[in-house]
Amino acid sequence: MDDFSQAYAKVINVLSNQKFSGEFEKTMQDSCIKSLFEDDGPNHTHAGALTKIRRAIKDSTKRGRFTGFILGDGVQDVIMSAAKNDTSLGNFNERVATIKFIKHFYHVRKSGSRSLWVLSTPKKYSKWVFDELKGFEIFVKLKLSAESEVYTKQEKKMMADALQLASAWTQKAGVLLSTPSNTEKAIVKRWFDDGTMTDTQVNGAIAKLIAGLSKVHNVTNSNKLVFSDEPLDRNNGGWKDWAFVYSSESQNVIYMQNAFLKAGNSGKLWMCALTIIHELTHREVNTDDHKYDTDGLKPHTVRFPKAKTIENADTWAYFVTDLVGMLSKSDRKKYLK
Repeated sequence: MDDFSQAYAKVINVLSNQKFSGEFEKTMQDSCIKSLFEDDGPNHTHAGALTKIRRAIKDSTKRGRFTGFILGDGVQDVIMSAAKNDTSLGNFNERVATIKFIKHFYHVRKSGSRSLWVLSTPKKYSKWVFDELKGFEIFVKLKLSAESEVYTKQEKKMMADALQLASAWTQKAGVLLSTPSNTEKAIVKRWFDDGTMTDTQVNGAIAKLIAGLSKVHNVTNSNKLVFSDEPLDRNNGGWKDWAFVYSSESQNVIYMQNAFLKAGNSGKLWMCALTIIHELTHREVNTDDHKYDTDGLKPHTVRFPKAKTIENADTWAYFVTDLVGMLSKSDRKKYLK
């Protein structure tokens, strides 16, 4: 598997076509977990199903609840017991992986029409769960004991706070640009004008920014946005970075990496909100990464012409942060060079 959407689609397939052990199957049905996993993304009206499944697994680990469970065994034994059904279509490993996916998938916060979902994979996993949990049962059991997640509870909350900021900023930016004063136009020129923009071109850039930021805001304010670990990238050197998206992925997913977590944990929530905007411009506006903030984002006729600035994700993100008054003078000077 290559991305969240593929793993999510596999969960739907398993829930639709396979059966779990008798008592756990009843737990799954009672929770309405199948209704949560809609084709185009999770349904927030059934978000409680995730908590019910986690609680059932936790209770069973303590007391023994599912057929075949031996009191005192760990969570791995509970999950394996819950996946046992010799009469079901499919196979045991897929059912185990489905339970494990559900266990580490969270509805972090709902605010108005906005919901944030987070997949927090166990740190020890280097593949997507359906690939990680292939093979003989003895090896699957060992891997099921991995519980420590990539994102802490506090980090999931921080992600929701950053998303709230990104949504508010993109909405405010759209309002400011809809009837721009000379002040707003000056900020547009600060980030996008290499010194050759005409008034017509400035107005054209504003129109493009309004349209693009409207799309970005709609995603930040949606009820199906997912922040996810990407175990393949995490274990191949990508963990040091901030975040990324797969522009062609079927669902709206941002893969959060360690630099994002460090910024949020150190109080730089504005950088996290800026990162979310950066990544969503890739998906919604087809921006590129011509230059990053560390390269210097000042427009220049040769080094960074206007045709490139309007295509650049970091330029969009820093522009929004500046426009809404959340970029300090020192940071503006630092990155606008």
